[in-house]
Amino acid sequence: MLAKTFVAVCITSKLLETPYGLPLSPSAATFLQLSIGVYVLKQYSSTVYRNRNSEFPTSADCSSPVEYTGIYYPSEAAQIQDIASWFSVLQGFRKYLGSLPQTEVTGGTANVLGDITVLLNSVLSEYTDVHGGLGFTIPTNLSAIEFDASMTVTKPLYDLILQKKTHYPLSVIEAQFQAKKQLHQSKQQQTQDTAANLLPQLSESSQRSMVLTQEKGASSWLTTLPISEHGFALHKGAFRDALALRYEWDPPNTPSHCICGKSFTVEHALSCPFGGYPTLCHYEIQNLTANLLSEVCHNVTIEPTLQPVTRETFKLASTITDIGARSDIAADGFWGGHFEKTFFDIRVLNPLAPSNTTPTPSACYRRHEKEKQRAYEQRIREIEHASFTPIVLSTTGGMGPIATTFYKRLADRLASKWNSSYSQTIGWLRCRLSFSLLRSSILCIRGARSSKGRVPCSVPLPVELVHSESRFTLD
Repeated sequence: MLAKTFVAVCITSKLLETPYGLPLSPSAATFLQLSIGVYVLKQYSSTVYRNRNSEFPTSADCSSPVEYTGIYYPSEAAQIQDIASWFSVLQGFRKYLGSLPQTEVTGGTANVLGDITVLLNSVLSEYTDVHGGLGFTIPTNLSAIEFDASMTVTKPLYDLILQKKTHYPLSVIEAQFQAKKQLHQSKQQQTQDTAANLLPQLSESSQRSMVLTQEKGASSWLTTLPISEHGFALHKGAFRDALALRYEWDPPNTPSHCICGKSFTVEHALSCPFGGYPTLCHYEIQNLTANLLSEVCHNVTIEPTLQPVTRETFKLASTITDIGARSDIAADGFWGGHFEKTFFDIRVLNPLAPSNTTPTPSACYRRHEKEKQRAYEQRIREIEHASFTPIVLSTTGGMGPIATTFYKRLADRLASKWNSSYSQTIGWLRCRLSFSLLRSSILCIRGARSSKGRVPCSVPLPVELVHSESRFTLD
């Protein structure tokens, strides 16, 4: 019904447009356009809000996570903006949108964004998610542009309708295709120019965060519909923390000092070893990668022990020669034949740490990849007769060039096995990695690093001793 109604809106708006307009008074034309628009919005609202009231909850409804969890608001607000963008095919419809941007941003997502909504207004209105924003569009800013684009693309088809043609010539199809292509390129260029003009106006830390958010895969968690069964859902508190991590803001309700004695900041929380949360982040990526490798490779093992070094010598003094040295993952048949083994070692770096503030993220990734290669590659190549692949990722969702090549190869092999398209598989894989890194980073901020607040537990005696002394009944 929604698709049919949308087509009706487009056709009606084309027939009512000036300068081609039918002999209809302006008031009658406006009334017909608004009537159809309101009908579309009602149809859409009944679909989006079929399980709740036809409006966003107020701040009182979301005063605590216990009262309301509401994890779908960002995507629904974006969907409302999409349907508002459909109205851009109606000439002069901008004046009827009124305060729609304020309603959508502050009324639809304030319950999720919390007190940082005001700080996000410039980002929401100027940046797409690819350029470091949140992917929200402001219909009042785009309605006139979209209307002109709609006029340009549909002009050949409109002429055919007036000429009462019954066929759709290839020349018209080609003309519309070229018009769409030019408009798409123009929009991309305009977005890039806007982002380039706004970036110098930001602080140094904000510029660095914008560069990090523009990495491939860094915005996967933000542009994905929050479906719980796929593991892509965040509650509103986690969403606020994710935005704070994305833009290097201080998350609310955090301690002033860490248990280690240092000031508690996002940069420190992602690196502090107390509580073991950086290690948990490493294990999360390790287990996810190993599970996916087991789908396409043989003999996949986690933390395999390397053969000991006896009389071998290495050119690089940085090569690890310790007895019992391990890599993170080993698998047969990934890069070569079925019996060619590859060792993988994973590093999840904190891009906010002072040691990683290099001029560009790519330079930081290459430095960490070379460190891994100098430590493992020669030993693995000469003793294990295998290949070595360092996998370097950042807590913001980016990855190094070697890791990018590895995950692309993994997605290609998974797509072949699952009979799915490569684009869908690599997108799903980037999304899984993005959410794994994001949840681990949030745990670094919110996880308890002291015994305060933890449930006390006593270490039980050995079960055999308890049974021999108490003689409890065996099952």
